Amino acid sequence: MMKSHIHITEPIIRMVHALSAAFDNEIIFCGSFGLVYNGVLDRPIGDIDVMTMHDYYHGGWDKDSALEREEGSSGTFQIGDHIVVCFKLWLKGDTDAPSADIFYAHDNYMPSYDVVDFHGVKIKIEKPEGAIVAKKRYVASPQLKNRNKHKSDLNNMSVESMDDLPF
Repeated sequence: MMKSHIHITEPIIRMVHALSAAFDNEIIFCGSFGLVYNGVLDRPIGDIDVMTMHDYYHGGWDKDSALEREEGSSGTFQIGDHIVVCFKLWLKGDTDAPSADIFYAHDNYMPSYDVVDFHGVKIKIEKPEGAIVAKKRYVASPQLKNRNKHKSDLNNMSVESMDDLPF
């Protein structure tokens, strides 16, 4: 699988560094960011998804960091067997940086990941197989918005055959 980081822009790098600092690297970068980083998906990154084992939804992350929470952007939903809480963060004063969606699963579900050096910072990135399974679950969950985006991603991934994947 060829890795192309054409969609990893400076604003994305700034957001990843801010998230890593605010959450002491106790997060896993997942979703399309991980798929793009791993060369499985070739499209611009709209936002950055991260999973955490800690319920930062109710506090505990470094609120003196460069990140600010978007009020009214929180929610709870179910993916498969997992009840997930989500809220959105922005990089203060940086209108070019993407937002970040912070996910916490009540059952402490965490995807499998690789540790990589990302522009001078060690971060955890979800393995592609987990992100693909999550996208399949999103498409199958009628209560979730943006299902068409996930379906399009699944149809446009650079994998030999979705049927040949090890899950």
